[in-house]
Amino acid sequence: MRTFLSLLIATATLLVGAPSAGAADPLTLTIPNGPLPAATIGSVYGVGITALGGGTRPVTWSVNSGSLPPGLSVIKDGGASSTMVTGTPTATGTYSFSLRVRDKSGNEVVASYSISVSGGASAAPVSIANAGSVLVRGATGKSYSASLLATGGLQPYTWSVVSGALPPGLSVSGNQISGKPAAAGTWTFTVRVADASGQTAAKLLSIVVF
Repeated sequence: MRTFLSLLIATATLLVGAPSAGAADPLTLTIPNGPLPAATIGSVYGVGITALGGGTRPVTWSVNSGSLPPGLSVIKDGGASSTMVTGTPTATGTYSFSLRVRDKSGNEVVASYSISVSGGASAAPVSIANAGSVLVRGATGKSYSASLLATGGLQPYTWSVVSGALPPGLSVSGNQISGKPAAAGTWTFTVRVADASGQTAAKLLSIVVF
């Protein structure tokens, strides 16, 4: 009887102390934290991240906090465990964010990242390309349209009137000044163009309305 009890106690000790078979490894990422490769505005970007360990696939990916650079997003890379940070950046700066990864077994991991986006090199600085300083003339009460032109820098361009005033009834939308002038006269104003990298140029222009 004593021998039988001794065997039971020994067996129980072995069962309690033994690791459970098939225990899953923790869910981890191939890039666990830290800065990702730098990006250049206007250039295609792509970095893959893969989930390792954990339990049942597929995993789901989401932005947990912060924000990616404008123009970039997190997408699936066609596999049960992978994703990509990809796209074409449209604004400079350093952007911090975290990704949350969860498998179907309920395992989770959150990792923090940052991406720095530089303006890159352009062939020439942005400049306003309209010849002369007087745009096409307008007539009171008649439809009017004039194009604002720019060269160099990195597109897209953003236009604005920063001083002076357009003829009443006209406004800027995109690179077009349009509308129906409501008063005769000579109207002088300064337009500014900003490119995607933050470069700017300005020019004094006039519109004559008769």
